[in-house]
Amino acid sequence: MVPSKSSGYLRQRATAKSKTKVATSIGGDEAVSERGTDKGVASKTASEGPVNEDDELTEEPDVTLQLTDNEIMAAQEHSQLVQQMLKAGSYRSMKVESLFGLVFIHTARGKRVILPPALWSVAFKELHGSIWAGHLRGPHTYGRDSQLYWWPGLHGEVNRWVRGCQECGIRKARPRQVIPPLRSLRGGDVGDRWALDVAGPYPVAEGGERYVIAALEYVTRYAVVRSVTRHTADDVTTFIMEDVVLKFGVFRELLTDGAPEMTGLVLDQLMSLLQAKQTNPVPYRPQMIGLVERFHRSWKDCVATFMADDKQNDWSGWVQCTPITQQTTRLWR
Repeated sequence: MVPSKSSGYLRQRATAKSKTKVATSIGGDEAVSERGTDKGVASKTASEGPVNEDDELTEEPDVTLQLTDNEIMAAQEHSQLVQQMLKAGSYRSMKVESLFGLVFIHTARGKRVILPPALWSVAFKELHGSIWAGHLRGPHTYGRDSQLYWWPGLHGEVNRWVRGCQECGIRKARPRQVIPPLRSLRGGDVGDRWALDVAGPYPVAEGGERYVIAALEYVTRYAVVRSVTRHTADDVTTFIMEDVVLKFGVFRELLTDGAPEMTGLVLDQLMSLLQAKQTNPVPYRPQMIGLVERFHRSWKDCVATFMADDKQNDWSGWVQCTPITQQTTRLWR
């Protein structure tokens, strides 16, 4: 669990880190001036009319980075793009209507709020740059964004924003396009198979933690993490019981590598008590449990983006926030 004092702390850090400048045009390839208009949307919606200065992309005060209905209503009332679509009643065969003061569009995936260009940057910061989003890739950000909002050319604008994100460009590297000669494991039922691994050591955190234990459920990709001071068999066993078994139920199979803390008598006794099977799927290279290893890379990228650069001792609190960045995106599941 995140320390009790971290609620306000996380929000302050997320707000400070997310205040980045927009390097490229949100609506197109042309730069947006301080009083400029969204030319990309104007070209895509020529039949609906151009977007004027009422729809300009401006810096919004982002105290919480969470858009409220009142903020969206006010922006929609001043947006020529939204008002033209509402007056027409449809956009490209999709129905547009006003419900509860908000303007919605009926897409193939359900009703979505039409977000005016003036709020695009705030939505991007909330759904990509906040600690709850974790600076994930374009498809993940689009999947999260499209569940809430809609505007013309949403997919392209999301990709432009992610490519222009300064934190992502500094931290993340392009993965190698290598397909290993391995077979996929059958998923089975939800909760039957979990993968577990320990990562570290890392710089000593404020609470003395140096290692991270992570477990992922193979079907839903649900992630559970805990930062610990040691990585003994007792610590691993305690993590399995408290964070996996007592919360999600008994599993049938546990995938681990050949680390000493994974092969102790304590863990063998726990597996016997649970009537579960512990396996090592890659005996010739025990550290290659791909699912949990990939999650280690994801949470490290996320934590490195938000933690303090000078001391690097606040990473333990950020680690607890990383599972939600994976579990709230449709692509991860």
